[in-house]
Amino acid sequence: MYTVSAQYVQPLAQKAGSMSWALMRNPEGLKCDLFITHGWIEGIFELIDKVVYSWPVGNKAAYCCVFSNPQTLDIASLLRIPRESPFAKSLDSATHMLVVPNQSTSIYSRLWCVYEAYLAFSMDRVILTATAPIRRRVLRCLAWQCLFLVMGLIAGISYHQVDEKKHHKKPVWALPAMMLLGFLSKPVHMCKGPDKWWCPKFPLLLAINSLGMFLASASLGQILAEAALESVATCKQCVTFYLIFFGYFLLSEADRVRATRQIEEARCLSRGFTSVQNADCSSPADALQIQQEIQREMAEVDEAIVMLRSSGMSTPALREAFLHGADVRGAGNISYSNLCFSMGMWFLLQGLYLGLALDGKSPGLLSIWII
Repeated sequence: MYTVSAQYVQPLAQKAGSMSWALMRNPEGLKCDLFITHGWIEGIFELIDKVVYSWPVGNKAAYCCVFSNPQTLDIASLLRIPRESPFAKSLDSATHMLVVPNQSTSIYSRLWCVYEAYLAFSMDRVILTATAPIRRRVLRCLAWQCLFLVMGLIAGISYHQVDEKKHHKKPVWALPAMMLLGFLSKPVHMCKGPDKWWCPKFPLLLAINSLGMFLASASLGQILAEAALESVATCKQCVTFYLIFFGYFLLSEADRVRATRQIEEARCLSRGFTSVQNADCSSPADALQIQQEIQREMAEVDEAIVMLRSSGMSTPALREAFLHGADVRGAGNISYSNLCFSMGMWFLLQGLYLGLALDGKSPGLLSIWII
């Protein structure tokens, strides 16, 4: 970012009368909704990718010092009192803070970033960790899962044809095995500790998702091959059931990729960071002012940064839970596979329930379902 500022932002600002890039683009100014904190050592594409991908919904305008501060002027006078600095004023207006890690070192090795974290913590702002886009990773993994889907369908249809010739009874092991894999993936997902050599979390999840997709598609292939012998309603119910597992294992793989990326960002925040007491500042005067302001709460700031690294986000409620000893590791992760499975099973059971009621087999079920 130093290079971008020197070779792009500053020449443009100089031509525009030494104003900031943000003021040059928005002469009337904009209300700050999002405060972006970064370490200046990252590349411009890394910064843009992470900010755009992680932009909080509902936020419209952001403060980013490289663009919001006039880079061609000496603004030391604006920083003499940290609480009155542009950083503090912007955070006072913002509702969210977006922390942008980088591949080189922790942004919290810089004292100003530590001070911004302190302000966000004391102002009860929602703090989010920016992550790099994962679309390509997800698409590659989903393509891998689709390969297992096709292999499973072929295996299921082929097995049915062989089984029909030999007049064997349809096996029932695929369904319990598939359900076992689905339930097994949840404790692996929820495992918050570091990987063990005997139980690597993410490779194990990849194996579970791949095998689960193969079994689900093999079972579906067998059902489709037998569709002519089954009732339409039963066939639809079975297909719906296996489609739920398709969605579950696909989204479980997407969850795995997202969790991997979030762990990588947490490592970036940890790289080179020991304590806020060891953070550097290029200006001794700024360092003295900041340290005097936060010296009584350095331990709390350390804890807030540790919580942010482990959970991926920080909110007033999470901070309160953390202070009471709750394990908030991974609290910022959303499990789309859980949502798919829960909603899918709910709709399936509701359909079965309503179907029985409308068939007249259980007349009281319809009135109960309506209630």
